[in-house]
Amino acid sequence: MLISDQEDEGTLFSVFQQSIKTDDDLVNYLAELYFHNADKERLRELVEAYPGNRQGSPFRTGSSDVLYPYFKRVAALIGDYTFTLARRKFLELATRANPGTPAWSCRSSSFHGTPVVGTFHTSDLAQLFYDTSPTPATLHWRRYYNNFLHTLDPNKGGKGCPRWPLWKADRTLLWFKTNSTIGFLRDDFRSEAFEIWSSMWNTLRQ
Repeated sequence: MLISDQEDEGTLFSVFQQSIKTDDDLVNYLAELYFHNADKERLRELVEAYPGNRQGSPFRTGSSDVLYPYFKRVAALIGDYTFTLARRKFLELATRANPGTPAWSCRSSSFHGTPVVGTFHTSDLAQLFYDTSPTPATLHWRRYYNNFLHTLDPNKGGKGCPRWPLWKADRTLLWFKTNSTIGFLRDDFRSEAFEIWSSMWNTLRQ
C-alpha cells in the first residue's frame, strides 16, 4: 500500500478559529469540538507539545505566515491529528497486524513557501493530475504511482527514480522536498506529540 501526506495538511482547516487567543481557549476548542471524552489536563499536555508559532504549520517558516496569533499551532494540531500523525499511527498498526503487506509512505513539501497555507491538503492532486508543465517532482510522482498500479511496487517498472524504501524497515519517508528535489526523511518528527496522541487514541476516537 501507498500512504502519503502533505507537510501542511491542517492549514486550510484552521483559517476561521481567530477566537482562540490563549492555551485555555485552545484546550476548550479541542474538548468541545473534537474530543468530548478526553481529560482536559491531557489535552493541555497535547497543546503544550505545540509550544509556539515557530514550531507550527506551515512548518519551517519561523515566525512568518501567522494569520492570527494561534493559527500555526491550531494548524499543526489539526493537521497532525487528522492526517500526518494519524498516517504514522495507521502504518504502525497496519504493519503490525499485516506484516506481510508491504507499505510505502511519503511526504510532499513541493509547495513550501506558499504564503499562509504552505504545502496544503490536496495540493498533491493539482501536481499529479493537472500539472501541464510537469516538474521533476511531478514526473517522479507519476512514475511511482504508475509502477504501483501495474506491479503493486512503486520501484518496479519505469526507471529513473530513487528507490523508495519500505516504511517498516526503519520508518523512512520518501520526501518530495521541492519541485526539483527528492530526499528521504525519518518518520520521527514531533515524536513528543505523537506519544501523547498515541496514549490518548482510544479516548480521542469516542
